[in-house]
Amino acid sequence: MGDQVLIVSADAKLKGLVAPLLEGLGFEPKAFATIVEAAKAFAAGITPALIILDRDQPQGQSAYVFLRQLKADGVQTPVVVVASGASAEDLLAGFRLGAVEVLRKPTRAGVIRAMLTRVMPPAAPPEES
Repeated sequence: MGDQVLIVSADAKLKGLVAPLLEGLGFEPKAFATIVEAAKAFAAGITPALIILDRDQPQGQSAYVFLRQLKADGVQTPVVVVASGASAEDLLAGFRLGAVEVLRKPTRAGVIRAMLTRVMPPAAPPEES
């Protein structure tokens, strides 16, 4: 497998859509149901190639606070925010906080695939032994 891509979402439908697309493009999806889980992975030293961050988080967690903290910590990993029922102003907030893309839910496989090809370099082929 290639570079890791974090999917931070409790939405099983979103993860079920995104993970196979990532695998098909040579990336290794790593899913986290909450921001707390993803933050622990960063504290442990994970360095993904991309973060797909669901704005709709459980337990009062804020995706935008998490995004702001990542940027404050100097994390250079591109972040794509996915949001349901968001106003134009809310979507713009994602860009202002440093997201490279903001997508509305529900989304389709073609939209996710197009976004991935825009924001990600092709995964390196596995090295031969």
